[in-house]
Amino acid sequence: MQVKFYNHGLDLKQETREYILPKVQKMQKYISNNNTQAQVEIQENKKGIYTVEVQIQFPGNRYLARETGKEIEEAADLALDDLKAQIIKDKNKRRTLQKRGAISIKKKLSIDENARF
Repeated sequence: MQVKFYNHGLDLKQETREYILPKVQKMQKYISNNNTQAQVEIQENKKGIYTVEVQIQFPGNRYLARETGKEIEEAADLALDDLKAQIIKDKNKRRTLQKRGAISIKKKLSIDENARF
């Protein structure tokens, strides 16, 4: 997974990058596609509140989460939790639709009771 950091109006410490990067890369286990790109955008407003936006893209899907917090790590954790929930929800939805389709096809097939398999 390719991860890009964008910091608007602030210097991002290496420790913060090292804190966020493994958590973003951990999202790869919920995605079956290897051609995944992630963008982490961090902004600070005039009141000292940080906004972290995490976007994960791969062919066919795009997930986006934006959270704010008093610290970068707090906002990043909230955004990544939201992103994880989005990915799992979408994955379960696709799986359910696939199962329903298979059950529907199975019902439409009529098999002779005397058939031997």
